[in-house]
Amino acid sequence: MMKKRVRSILLCLVLCCSLLPVTALAESVNDVYITVDIPAGGQTPADVPPDITTANPRIYAWDWKYDGSVMSKNLDAFEKGKTYELVVIITGTGEFTQHTRVRVNNEIVRWEPMGDYMIRVSKEFTLMDEILDDLNVILPPATPGERISTVANEGVVEGTDGAIIQAIFWYLNGEEQSVKSLFLPDTVYDAHIRLYAQDGYRFSDPL
Repeated sequence: MMKKRVRSILLCLVLCCSLLPVTALAESVNDVYITVDIPAGGQTPADVPPDITTANPRIYAWDWKYDGSVMSKNLDAFEKGKTYELVVIITGTGEFTQHTRVRVNNEIVRWEPMGDYMIRVSKEFTLMDEILDDLNVILPPATPGERISTVANEGVVEGTDGAIIQAIFWYLNGEEQSVKSLFLPDTVYDAHIRLYAQDGYRFSDPL
């Protein structure tokens, strides 16, 4: 009878010990790194999705909000000067604790628990830029006999004050032409244009 009791106690100890490694493997999440491009006026939420660079947690869902309302990812457009909120739901196999630090673009932000393995992160952004994505450039006339010029003010970007022509380079048969050479008659030139975005504007990719 005593042997059976000892055997039962040993069996219970073995079962308890077998559960210990499982508990020990449940690691907590210490750091979460989220990156996102700051939107510009004219873009949509689909243009600026957040990304997570941490190995274990992943993004479960995300939204951009304006004035508390969720924006349509493809239909609503950001406007320069307004403030928007990025909301990201993070989930993972590890446990989020009071020691978990969450950074958005390297800035520590607050987060709210949604259970042991899910959190809600939010950060506000005030838009300082307008996107430039459709530009109409008017080149100066290439008049035969006149000197080739790279002077910026000889060309015009129509329809916006957000971009100017910084320089124009003329090419013939793949070679850049000297500013002292003359335009030839009945000759096709390639114009390469260097554009500059003014403060408060940036070019879209692709432009």
